Amino acid sequence: NLKEKSAMSEKIPRSPSSNEIDPNGKRVRPSQTFPSLTVVEEDEFAPNSSANTRSVSNPPASSNQSNTALDNDQNQENDDSNTEDPNSDEWESVDEDVPGKKIKSKCWQYFKRKFKVNKKTKEKKMFVTCNFQTPTGECKKTISHFSGSTGAMVDHLRTKHKFECSKTNSQNEISYDEKCYFLLMFIITASLPFRCVEKSYFKKFCKSLNPELKIPSRKVIANMSDEHFLKKKNILVKMLEKVSFFNFTTDCWTSVQNFSYLTLTAHYFTDQLSLRSICLAVRHVLGGHSSNNLTEYIKEILNEFKIVEKIGFFTTDNVNAMGKTVKQIGKERIPCFAHILHLIIKNTLKSIKDHSKNSELSYDPEQEYDQIGEQVEEENEFDQQFDQLAKISIKEKLKLDVRSTLISYSDNFKLIDKIIRKCCSIASLFNHSTNFKEELTKKQKENNKKVEAISQNVETRWNSLFQMLKRISDNHAILNLILSNERKHKHLVISDDEKKCLEESIEIFEVFYEITQRISTESIGTSSLIIPSILLLKSITKENNTQSLFQMGFKEILAHYIKYYEEKYDLTKNKILVLSTFLNPKFKKFSKAPKDDSKQYIEISKNMIRLKLPEIKSLLNLSNPEQSQNLSERICNKKAQLSDSSDEEIEDEISWRLAKKEIGAYIEDSLVLFEKEFEKIKENSNDLKSKSKISEYWKFNRVKFPILFEFFKMYGNIQGSSTPSERVFSHVGYQIWDRRNKISPNRVEKIMFLYENENYIPETI
Repeated sequence: NLKEKSAMSEKIPRSPSSNEIDPNGKRVRPSQTFPSLTVVEEDEFAPNSSANTRSVSNPPASSNQSNTALDNDQNQENDDSNTEDPNSDEWESVDEDVPGKKIKSKCWQYFKRKFKVNKKTKEKKMFVTCNFQTPTGECKKTISHFSGSTGAMVDHLRTKHKFECSKTNSQNEISYDEKCYFLLMFIITASLPFRCVEKSYFKKFCKSLNPELKIPSRKVIANMSDEHFLKKKNILVKMLEKVSFFNFTTDCWTSVQNFSYLTLTAHYFTDQLSLRSICLAVRHVLGGHSSNNLTEYIKEILNEFKIVEKIGFFTTDNVNAMGKTVKQIGKERIPCFAHILHLIIKNTLKSIKDHSKNSELSYDPEQEYDQIGEQVEEENEFDQQFDQLAKISIKEKLKLDVRSTLISYSDNFKLIDKIIRKCCSIASLFNHSTNFKEELTKKQKENNKKVEAISQNVETRWNSLFQMLKRISDNHAILNLILSNERKHKHLVISDDEKKCLEESIEIFEVFYEITQRISTESIGTSSLIIPSILLLKSITKENNTQSLFQMGFKEILAHYIKYYEEKYDLTKNKILVLSTFLNPKFKKFSKAPKDDSKQYIEISKNMIRLKLPEIKSLLNLSNPEQSQNLSERICNKKAQLSDSSDEEIEDEISWRLAKKEIGAYIEDSLVLFEKEFEKIKENSNDLKSKSKISEYWKFNRVKFPILFEFFKMYGNIQGSSTPSERVFSHVGYQIWDRRNKISPNRVEKIMFLYENENYIPETI
């Protein structure tokens, strides 16, 4: 066969190239008329081939034929005048992987080469056949391909198959390192073990996308996580240099491996007042959760990121060790308000339950935190928010008040205890019995109700009791129907009186649920919601003659616990929380508080602003000299405008005069104009979730209230709960599970840093 092909190629004379000239001085074109053709050779084209289009010899054409061809194709002459002979010395074989070389079209993925020979003239030509898959099979359209141009192929794909085929350059293709990074982040964000890259079907899947892709091993992936952790951490350190002030949330956690971890999350505003929550570390803690130990670890993390001089406030849960830790760091702590709400509900129900069993109220309201097992070393006692005698006095008063209410409404509380126990039994039954669960799903579909399971109450999970009661109340008719058909479970049927009590308790719990949801968000600084939430809870727990006896008694006990925790943590008298609330334009007048209290809150805010003015200026000098210079210029201008006696005033006094003027204008500022502007922002925004109304207000009034704007940047991002750090540990729980319990704490820290900060840290800075 090889000999026959060789002989055939010798018999076929060479056609003139596009650069050859005939005797009349005109360039010769190959003939484009083809009698019947026969396929003699087929070669599938590989898109990654480095060879140029194969040249095929054609028989010489006469000058007359050449002239005729040129006359008929006058429009194509100019295009072909620059055509080069691929076999000439002017062409050079190159490696297509070298950047900047010849661009190859993706259309070759849908075509293959074929060579045809004219039976009469023995002229050999190259064609391409389309193998694009259509509903009826391959297209099989044949297109001439003489000059090496892919234009006709691209046009065919676009017109016949509605497929756009663009050209790609090796310079613009994603590099192998980038592909490996994307694979690493997929594994981390999907909470998969690194060994998943060694699974056979994962390899098959990758090979189906790109047969030439080299899949990295799990060791390579692990090493990449180390490299990217260090790279991203260094970038973050440089990013944080430009930030003037940070507030923090922190929490501790123990994994299924029985390792202790500490997480520290930093919260700050960008220049555009977008709130950022950056996970600085998920650090393995050795030596227990004592305050001295935690203090050392937190200081170590702060030093690593070079932000020791920019520390604001810490929001933590209510464990005693956390309070001592923040005290030793030398900063103020904001107690987690979501924890406090949970304790109010939990202790209220516990007191009712104990009273129903005719037992004495011998429990300590703080026992949840006192019983936490930790190694406590000997350390100096620090001053509590109130002395021990006052603390005992408040506890004793609480017990007396609660006992008095329980006795007054004793008969009314028996029903709520009974209904809660019954609801817990119903939830357990429908979550553990497959027959009951299937029947519930069937009935929900028949009644056109949303198919949903019955939530179970989990003591350590906030609002789980409310969610269970609400779900049972919404489906009580279906549940009663199913339970009434089962003799063994008829006692779980909810009566009309129980249904009424259930609805009344849900009405109360729902307020706590909504406050917890708002206080747990990370899109805004939620500390400004604490005082308004306490004022709201106080108002709804007041006596109302239209309420049932059960509601009146239940709200009275809630009011006792609200007052207890308000005094214990000094929530409504905390000056930081007062100023944070004042800087929220919605609550700046404290209208929900009694008139005298609202005036007092505004005065506290003014005094705090006057006290913190030097600190604001020093922070501006540290991180933003330009803004500091603007403030200094305003002070100098103010000096020039004042009388001679005022010239002797110190600079801080002049700064305070400017701030005081701003405060007065801010209090009287109407929100009507801003509301209209915010509606326009919402209409033109594609990402409403990232738009905080409070932040947008201060952006809108940045020039009008420049000093208060700087205060908002400091106090407007303080968190009202430790939820941001607790969410980190929820994510860690996805990474460390029973089949992945050998992962090292060092690896956990690096993985979680990449996982939590993937959207905030760029590749370069």
